Amino acid sequence: MVTATATAPPVTGNCLGAPAYGEIRSANTTANYTPGASVDPSYRQSWNPGFDAYLAKVTGQGCLGSTEQILEWAAKKWGFDKLGYLDIAKAMAVQESWWYQSQLGDYATNPSCDWNCPGGSYPSGYQSYGILQVKRTSWPGSYPLSQQSTAFNADYAMAVVRHFYDGASWLGAGTAGDIWNSVGAWYCGCSNSGTDSYASSVKSSYTAKPWRSPGQPPYYF
Repeated sequence: MVTATATAPPVTGNCLGAPAYGEIRSANTTANYTPGASVDPSYRQSWNPGFDAYLAKVTGQGCLGSTEQILEWAAKKWGFDKLGYLDIAKAMAVQESWWYQSQLGDYATNPSCDWNCPGGSYPSGYQSYGILQVKRTSWPGSYPLSQQSTAFNADYAMAVVRHFYDGASWLGAGTAGDIWNSVGAWYCGCSNSGTDSYASSVKSSYTAKPWRSPGQPPYYF
């Protein structure tokens, strides 16, 4: 096991046993030690009631530590270790941000809230935030903690993927019981996408585990 760097703050929470891996993204330190909070229940998705039970458990609390430790904790919290996919959040984060919590994406001008969520619209600016690129217009109530807290970002994203896997979303059988269809749905919101380019890239990263390679490339988007 790689121990945490000497300059990192102490780990907060038991992280469900996720090791205190060394930090390869020191730029994440502030966000890694920023706890999340529960999502206001007014942000429940009337169009996707199957997510309510998952959203109620998203807090971003229980693990403040290194980037890899947080990603592993989030996967364990949502049971992906028991499904045999302990590194699924790590592999998705390679594709989404190459592990940079500061990553911004999906710039839009006065975007509407497509799914009948509180507020109705958002100001111009980036819509997707953080290590797993949680999109605020698709997942209301996620912002601003999705930008401020690595643990909250990972917790929220893994909750979404798990509800796809459980068949609790509007996609039903199109993702149920299939990890790669569920990963693909995180990207496109569509069913049976496990062989599309996004899911295929995540699967390649899951196999290669580039975060374990010394001198791994510092990708930028």
